[in-house]
Amino acid sequence: MASRYVLERVRGLRGFGLRAAALLIDMALVVGLDMLAGFVLAFVWLAACAPAGAIPEDALVWMDVCVGEKLDFFFAILGGVYFVGCTAKWGQTAGKKALGIRVVREDGGSVGFGRALLRETLARWAAGLILGVGYLWAVWDVRGQGWHDKLAGTAVVRVR
Repeated sequence: MASRYVLERVRGLRGFGLRAAALLIDMALVVGLDMLAGFVLAFVWLAACAPAGAIPEDALVWMDVCVGEKLDFFFAILGGVYFVGCTAKWGQTAGKKALGIRVVREDGGSVGFGRALLRETLARWAAGLILGVGYLWAVWDVRGQGWHDKLAGTAVVRVR
């Protein structure tokens, strides 16, 4: 299946750097949202409790234990939905779009939901299992693929 994109694979150190930078951008978005939501919830809770004098001494500990864990779980799920959903729908997250790279099937077609789910969950876990060697594999692989790409049958390509 021919793709409408130039399928120049992202290889070597430069390709790895682009991929790592894209991941950093995406993680900054997800973690930034997590922190913003935590601050907003803390502010709302403190604003609601302060006039009534109901703020306990250990308010920050309570916020961290009761709200923080729930937020962390929620944003772990949200992060998974973000990575899987964006990869399945567009082949790229915000970070990949900013840097001009895209995930495609090895034949150049769209990734699709099942392949994106495999790539962004189990295959990423496997790639990071042994000190991240599966991610570094893309540096010296002839096809520029990390283990998560190989397991899911995907490749990262330039789109500009």
